[in-house]
Amino acid sequence: MSRDVLNPHPPDGPPDTGPSAQGTSMRPSSPAGAPSRTTAASPVPRLPLSLRLPNPDPTFVGHGETLATLHTLLQDHPVVVLTGPAGIGKSTLATEALQRRPPHAGPLARLPLATLPPGTLQHTLRRTLALGDAIPPDWRLLDPLPEEALAALVDLADAGPWTLLLDDADHHPQPDELLDILLVAARWSRHARWILTLRTLPDELRGHVASLPVPPLQPHDIPPWLDRMTRAGHDTTALAPLDPDTLHHTTGGRPAALRALLATPDTPDHPDVSRVRALLL
Repeated sequence: MSRDVLNPHPPDGPPDTGPSAQGTSMRPSSPAGAPSRTTAASPVPRLPLSLRLPNPDPTFVGHGETLATLHTLLQDHPVVVLTGPAGIGKSTLATEALQRRPPHAGPLARLPLATLPPGTLQHTLRRTLALGDAIPPDWRLLDPLPEEALAALVDLADAGPWTLLLDDADHHPQPDELLDILLVAARWSRHARWILTLRTLPDELRGHVASLPVPPLQPHDIPPWLDRMTRAGHDTTALAPLDPDTLHHTTGGRPAALRALLATPDTPDHPDVSRVRALLL
C-alpha cells in the first residue's frame, strides 16, 4: 500500500487548499520532477484516560480479512463506519486495528458517545483536538457558530492528523449533531480519519461514507477464542467440551454472547445470560 493505515499524510506534504481539494478523495501526487517533502507529525498530546484508546482485547481472534479491508478503506475514505449487531465486536475490532498503527502515525482518541451529555459532542471534540501543540490559539476559543465550528473541527483533526474512534454511536443522545459532523468530515477532511461504530448505517450517510459490516466469529474461531479466554484467567471448563458448531449456532458467533455463557447464574455479567444458557444447556 502507498500509505500507512491511519496515517494518511501523503509523502509530498500538506494538502492542496485550492478548488480541487474539495472532495473526499486524497490529493494527487506531486507533478513529475517536483521536490519531495515530508511533514512531521504533531506532538502526541496527553489525553485524559476517558478519551484514550484502551489496550487491545487479549482474546481477539479471527477477522483477518475484515482488518485488511478496514486498512484498505482507511487509505481513501475519511469516514468509515463499522456496522453490526450488539455484541458482535465492533469496538474490539476497531481497537485492534488502531493498535496496529505504525509508530509514527498521528494522535488518536476514542470518544465513548454513550456517556457524553447532550449537546457536548462538538465541544468535546474541539477540546480534545486542541490539545495538540501546533493548533492556532484562535481555534481553541472559536465562537461555536455552526459552520465555523464544523470547519474548525475538520481543520483541527487534519492538523494532527488525528484518528478519532466515535464509539457506541447508537446510544448518542443527539444523532443529528453526530450526522452533521460526519457529513462535513466526509466531504472536507483531508488527512484525519473518523471511525464510527454503529449497528446499522443511517440513510443520511449512505453514499457519503465507507461502511464495513463486522462478521461474527466462525466455528473454527471458537476453540482459539476459548484458549485465549483461558490464558486471560477465565474459567472455560463448561464450554471447552462443547461442539464449536453448537456454540456458534447458539450465540450467532457474537463474542459477547460467548462471554455470557461463561457467567455464573449467581453473578450474570450480561443481560442475555439466562436466555443464552437456556438455549444451549
